[in-house]
Amino acid sequence: MKTILTGASVIDGSGRPAITGASVIIDGERIADIRTGGDGPPAEPGSSVYQLDDRYTIIPGLIDCHDHPGHPGLGPAAHQVTAVPHAVAIVARALRETVEAGVTTVLVAGGLGYGFKTAVEEGLFTGPRLVLSLAIMSRTGGLGDPCGVFGYGSEQWIIPGVPSGVCDGPEEGRRKVRELHRSGADAIKVAMTGGIRSGALQPGFSAAEVAAIVDEAHVLGMRVLCHCHGGAGLRDALAAGVDSIDHGLYLGDDDSSI
Repeated sequence: MKTILTGASVIDGSGRPAITGASVIIDGERIADIRTGGDGPPAEPGSSVYQLDDRYTIIPGLIDCHDHPGHPGLGPAAHQVTAVPHAVAIVARALRETVEAGVTTVLVAGGLGYGFKTAVEEGLFTGPRLVLSLAIMSRTGGLGDPCGVFGYGSEQWIIPGVPSGVCDGPEEGRRKVRELHRSGADAIKVAMTGGIRSGALQPGFSAAEVAAIVDEAHVLGMRVLCHCHGGAGLRDALAAGVDSIDHGLYLGDDDSSI
């Protein structure tokens, strides 16, 4: 059975002006046709027709290329969650609110395991399509290492099913990429500098390490997103062929890197 949305303005993402008073014909899970307002609502026997007006605009689903729906945040209240069921419920709410806001695909840049992607695909959770990096690949003591100076993981989030991304050396890096791929990762995230609390230009992996990681990820058909603010980490990441630079607080300090 088809669903027809008629009377709204439609932005189709092609760059052309909005189509006013349009009709969108949905057949199952796919858009079958978009008709201009002058054609009138299509006569499709047995279809569900929703009459809208110019207060509504229909757009393609938005894509969030970097998000952490499993991250507890940075404030003190974020660490009051101590039970796994409570934490999972918080993530489920975040996924539902994300898709209700019009974001239909999210690249999860660390912090969610494969079970959440499966739950959305099976309809157990309402949420966007999830593209997972699973963990943040990091050297020991780097951005993705939750172990602090006192020897315990005060920043460790408790969402289950997320493997560790900590590794050292080119060969360990290759092995970790393979482990993440085996665990359901769609992409690899690598930390080449520190973060907002650990020093934005703190070194991450060495040039040899990131080169091995990127090479292995590409062999397995995965893109590499790179947490990086600038400096040597940026230059080494670009030389290794990462697919995106995320954050880039100090990109403007190096014209050649831009």
